[in-house]
Amino acid sequence: MKKIIILLCIITALLFTACSDFLDTLPPTSISSEVAIENLDDAESVIHGIYNDMQSSAYYGHELIIYGDIRADDIQTYNENNGWYNFYVFNHKRGPGYDLWATPMRISRNASRIIEAIDNGKITDGTDTERNNVKGHAIALRALAHFDQARIYGYPYAKDQGKLWGAIIIDHVLEANELPVRNTVEESFTFITQELERAIPLMSDQKHPYNTLNSYGARALLARVYLYWDKNDKAYEIAGTLIEELKSSSYRLFTRDEYLEAFAYNSEGTNFNPESLLEIFNTPSDNPARNSLGFNYQTAGYYSYCVTKDFHDLIRTDPDDIRNGMVKVATVAQNERPFLIKYPGSADNVAAFDNNYPLIRLSEVYLIAAEAAIKSSNASLKTKGLEYLNAIVQRANPNKSVSNAEYTLDRVLEERRKELVGEGHRFFDLLRNGKKFQRTGGYHLPNATGFDISWDYDFSILGVPYNEFILNPMMKQLGQQNPGYTYE
Repeated sequence: MKKIIILLCIITALLFTACSDFLDTLPPTSISSEVAIENLDDAESVIHGIYNDMQSSAYYGHELIIYGDIRADDIQTYNENNGWYNFYVFNHKRGPGYDLWATPMRISRNASRIIEAIDNGKITDGTDTERNNVKGHAIALRALAHFDQARIYGYPYAKDQGKLWGAIIIDHVLEANELPVRNTVEESFTFITQELERAIPLMSDQKHPYNTLNSYGARALLARVYLYWDKNDKAYEIAGTLIEELKSSSYRLFTRDEYLEAFAYNSEGTNFNPESLLEIFNTPSDNPARNSLGFNYQTAGYYSYCVTKDFHDLIRTDPDDIRNGMVKVATVAQNERPFLIKYPGSADNVAAFDNNYPLIRLSEVYLIAAEAAIKSSNASLKTKGLEYLNAIVQRANPNKSVSNAEYTLDRVLEERRKELVGEGHRFFDLLRNGKKFQRTGGYHLPNATGFDISWDYDFSILGVPYNEFILNPMMKQLGQQNPGYTYE
């Protein structure tokens, strides 16, 4: 990745000397993901390059997380001058969002180079375990990239059983003149789950100090993918097994007393929290700067986003819910608004660039199990599913619980809403479950209210950037643009 302070690397190395994984420390300088792969060190450098892509503001460092929130009903832009205002009001007929299309493609291409180098015997140094771990890591990251492209540019599976276009499957190193086309959503999810299932046995289960992906994180991702694929029994099986297994590991849920500090800014750029199965790790010298997600949430930063009145009202229905502390009312630019302070600076009046952002954490796994159980045709799963839901509910307020009669899909989605706000889930949760919502009143800006949003709305997914059809005319010949969008 980019420069990482030497002192941090030394401290981390000393703290985790028992680790044998290749990612025990990160390289002190950035190495291009396009480096030639001739040995294990080269392959590891390409992995770091992939994480560098993921860390950028064009992907998980800002765009993909805010995309999953601002298009729904919990987060909105503070004003019309924000670059994401058009996404907030679904004004993107020409198919913007190029970074969210191109970055997963680049990650998939580079991960394929690692996999092929190992499969072809080009990498001979290191042990079988070390090579397998690097290969499994590359496979899992490639699967994640495909999943992101499928859920942003493809309609939810449950809408039409995955018949429409999803991701472009990249399962090998592409030749210079090779131009693959889109696969269906069904084909995309089949590929993604098969890839994760072959990656997991190869990967280490070591918890890395930077919370990069390991076998546990890959299993959590697999559970999430099956949930999106509407394979609820499978999602429950994976999530439930993982929860029970992790009860005897170093992973655990945050306690109530820990919760408000769980996402806090750490001046050393470290956050070894027990819930993170995968997170974006930033340091004072290695971060997306003013384009970072945290800086755009902070009132001392750009204050680009605030909480909607609808969400603020929801969280305040239970004043004893610890998560009320994640929202703070502040006056900026002469307007009083509730702001999300999940990613704060070191103080209210100090903005920070280098917050860490959770991509997969244990609380989500509990909620995956709870949702999958309530949607499953297997009634026997519901008792345990309710137990997992109440673990999250009672952590927020020990005096609250969800009864059998109250255990519904809508109640689970409400809990996901409160627990995962600001982590990029809400819009996808509504869309994949076929839920319709309408923004009304509150602090919403002009042109942001009064229209129904559901999977029947053409612009509920992004259009493929029109430049792609110039580069790859076969996609146009096959009619692979999304409904409602143009080719130019």
